[in-house]
Amino acid sequence: MENLLEIILKLTLAIFVGGIFGAEREFSGRSAGIRTNILVCLSGTLVMLLSSSYFTNTSDLALRIQVDPGRIAAGAVTGIGFLGAGVILKTKGEVQGLTTAALIFLNMILGLCIGSGLYLLVITGTIFSLIPLTILRKLSSLIKREIKILHLVIKSCDKEVTQAKITKILAQNKIIVLSHDISCNLEKEELRVSLLIEAVSERPFLKLFEELREIKFIKALSITSKE
Repeated sequence: MENLLEIILKLTLAIFVGGIFGAEREFSGRSAGIRTNILVCLSGTLVMLLSSSYFTNTSDLALRIQVDPGRIAAGAVTGIGFLGAGVILKTKGEVQGLTTAALIFLNMILGLCIGSGLYLLVITGTIFSLIPLTILRKLSSLIKREIKILHLVIKSCDKEVTQAKITKILAQNKIIVLSHDISCNLEKEELRVSLLIEAVSERPFLKLFEELREIKFIKALSITSKE
């Protein structure tokens, strides 16, 4: 069993490491903040301390050969997936929370490393993990994709021809359709279409608007920002 001072050192380091990533999530306005990330990292550390203590405190040599000190840790890694899955949301064709879920998993791994006394690995892993959260975030913001909502009103009698033209125009402008909603007005004999579309910048949307205006079967057209 490790002495009290070393246990306190490991738990303090777990709070520090978890707090770093938790603060980053708090500043980003994400759901899993400082307290969640600290608790995850502390949990990983305690799990590893429990595993190693259970192994070292067993005096029976035959039992020590059978006992796997990593079994409890492996169960913790599996279980943390449920917590990570809870922060992943899919709304209107857009998936959110993947980075936060990955960070929760990372905190568990770092906690296990702290519990094992692999301090150099913890420091190196923390520094390298901060790179995609800070430096690469600026790079990803430069190539952030824009999401808009395209509203169309099409004459029902010409919907097949119009649909083919719209699909071709979307493909030519490299615009991705994330989801769609279609409704039909039988009295007015018109088809209402709402598309959630995605592109790398505003420019493809402007070109899309101009090209769709030239289709005579489209009675109404609008492109709005996603709420």
